[in-house]
Amino acid sequence: MKKIVYSALLAIGLFAQPLATVDGKAVTNEDLGMLLKQMRGVNYQSLNPAQKKQIINQLVDRKVLMLHALKQGVERSREFKDALAKIKDDLALEVWMQKEFKNINISDKEAKTFYNQNRSRFTQKSKVRARHILVKTAKEAKAIISQLNKSKNIKDKFIQLAKSKSTGPSGKNGGDLGFFEKTQMVAPFSKVAFSLPVGGFSKTPVKTQFGYHIIFVEEKKAGGSTSFKEVKPQIMQQLQMKKFGDKMKSKTAKLRKKSRIKIY
Repeated sequence: MKKIVYSALLAIGLFAQPLATVDGKAVTNEDLGMLLKQMRGVNYQSLNPAQKKQIINQLVDRKVLMLHALKQGVERSREFKDALAKIKDDLALEVWMQKEFKNINISDKEAKTFYNQNRSRFTQKSKVRARHILVKTAKEAKAIISQLNKSKNIKDKFIQLAKSKSTGPSGKNGGDLGFFEKTQMVAPFSKVAFSLPVGGFSKTPVKTQFGYHIIFVEEKKAGGSTSFKEVKPQIMQQLQMKKFGDKMKSKTAKLRKKSRIKIY
């Protein structure tokens, strides 16, 4: 549904800020949106300036070719007229569906009722955000623990040592593993990580099949129910999508009964 609504927004030209011009003709955000739709998985906002410039130049190239095609009289061809007729039909459906979707309203009461009836779906397990330093031998690990024991700022020292000593891929990020649940890490690692206090580190090497770890716990999130306020937007969207889907299914069934349909 998101794809349908997004396509309709693009098609009816809600984006108009020029990005470039070719012979006085604007290259707009609408043009950018259409290109990004074809380049699935590309998040324009996350690109660096050079990558953004490359995409803008692609748009300029397309505009140059488009203007040339128009000068060559492509609009008068049968192929163009047939393609345009099909686009109009698809666009009519997309715009209509967009309007129908906007007309679907979900009340706070509906959302709260759904939350109360599905509380088990809105729970989160306890999580820990930890850093680790991975080395090959227990001797190396003990030497690092000795340095940490002498440090006044454990976190800064841990990050420094992770960057210079850790053989794990997270070493370059100061050993940061982000938040994880107990089952997401191997048992020996999780057991220690979840037992340490925030700001604490493992005073003995933690052995796993990957080597020897020193673990530093940065944050903890307690498990339990997620509040209605936190999940309300998610519930509203979910209920809106379901109600829209049910409405379209019912509408389609009624229209099929009134239509003369032949399937070959």
